[in-house]
Amino acid sequence: MMNLLEIYITDITKEEEYGIDTVEDYIEIVIVEATYSCYGNEKTEERPFLKSEWAKIKKDGYYMG
Repeated sequence: MMNLLEIYITDITKEEEYGIDTVEDYIEIVIVEATYSCYGNEKTEERPFLKSEWAKIKKDGYYMG
């Protein structure tokens, strides 16, 4: 079993919104290029988030992953 960790967002470089049309639904996502930090390990990369969750993640400054 894997434990969830708090992954902090230390610097946001770019945010791009996209919509994905599926057979049953329309999904809005945000591709975020940022610097992420977890237990002192930092890396800069792009990660996708659901648009509905991104506002809370951005406000809190971290997400559970």
